[in-house]
Amino acid sequence: MAIGNRAFLRSVVQFRLLGGIEAEVNGRYADLGGPREQRLLTALLSVVGQPLSHEELIDWIWDAPPKEPGHALAEIADTLRTGRLRPIGLGDALIGGDGVYRLDIPAEWVDVHQFRILTERAAQLDDVEGREFLAAALQSVRGIPLADLDGRRIAEYRHELAEELHAAQTRFTRIQIGQSRSATTRHPEIAQAL
Repeated sequence: MAIGNRAFLRSVVQFRLLGGIEAEVNGRYADLGGPREQRLLTALLSVVGQPLSHEELIDWIWDAPPKEPGHALAEIADTLRTGRLRPIGLGDALIGGDGVYRLDIPAEWVDVHQFRILTERAAQLDDVEGREFLAAALQSVRGIPLADLDGRRIAEYRHELAEELHAAQTRFTRIQIGQSRSATTRHPEIAQAL
């Protein structure tokens, strides 16, 4: 099930991308470093558990890479691992080798993946049951995705997330309007009161 002491952390670590990038641990916010560490972390959180090649990560971190991007990437990954993840008990979660890095944490720890799980479940249900899943998904949104980061890949990911948020909000609103119309049709006294 869990590796080492990370079983306890399952319920107390939350990474947020639906707003400014944040990590909350035991009710306290963790320092996620500067923009480069945050861009690397965002890339890894976007596909949590899946490997990303050095080339892909370099593209996430820099619009114009430095002269030795592989070396610079290794330094940023080391800073992220030792300076940001280790203090919150996740130093062993950032795994690198064979030209890839991956972040070995459960998807449930990341608000984007929680959001997608809830909206996918809502899509499988009728409007009445799906509404509750959509409401829960939309509650996790705290603002513009990745509001405090810049860069081309970040902007592309922000746009992708904004489209998903818009689709969920549109369906939720449609359900709300449909339920309101249904209530006034079944109960004309409600329509008269309005």
